[in-house]
Amino acid sequence: MKTQFKDFSESLWTTIFNQVQSAIQAPAPHYAVFDADGTLWDNDAGNSFFNYEIENKLIPLPQDPWRHVYALKEIDTLQAFLWLAQIHKGVPIQKVRTWAKEALQKSGPIVFFPAIKKLISYLQKNNVEIFVVTASVQWAVEPCVELLGIPPKNVVGVKTKIENGIITDIQDGFVTYQENKLKALLERTHGKKPLLACGNTMGDFWLLDSATHVKLAVRTESDELHFKDQNIKKQEEHLYQEACERGWLTHNFL
Repeated sequence: MKTQFKDFSESLWTTIFNQVQSAIQAPAPHYAVFDADGTLWDNDAGNSFFNYEIENKLIPLPQDPWRHVYALKEIDTLQAFLWLAQIHKGVPIQKVRTWAKEALQKSGPIVFFPAIKKLISYLQKNNVEIFVVTASVQWAVEPCVELLGIPPKNVVGVKTKIENGIITDIQDGFVTYQENKLKALLERTHGKKPLLACGNTMGDFWLLDSATHVKLAVRTESDELHFKDQNIKKQEEHLYQEACERGWLTHNFL
């Protein structure tokens, strides 16, 4: 049965609209930032892409790729996220971007949260530039945000350097996890903080804390959402608690 996701309440919409209108009275440019998985949609784009690569044997990988990822995370979470980009060393970037689009098509229609789609449309109509900052491999998320009218160049994720159109294993920029998400965003906005930030786990805390007007913590509480694991649920609960204590805005999609 299809999951029904709740819209923001009338009072929440009013608060958001009023705060955005207040913020855009200041000189442009204006920015908003969203996390990706669990914030924009009920999917995990990075996991779906990695599974697609595994199933289709697109790149050389360890015998049990996911076990390798989890083992790396036990040692160094940042290194684990970076490794998921480094495995594309030697592959043309255009080929990887084609794989990402194919993975998206194979996974079926991406399930966006309707309230988030409405919010993004509202921000775009008010000339607010939107960035999506993710701990996933950047190339995996780019085709997903295009469906929201957000240009791929506005995805900030984990990536490695590209030389002559070929991916290398050299880290490119921040590994966009936890406080590095904010550092990477501010690098793109030349230090200007977003007027609105929205995320669903403690990994997004620093983004929300930086927002000048709207700090929105969202969550779901269902085991039906296929990308969820117990750690993500705990991280959502933690962010929700922090948001409540700090007087930030909150919303549960279920």
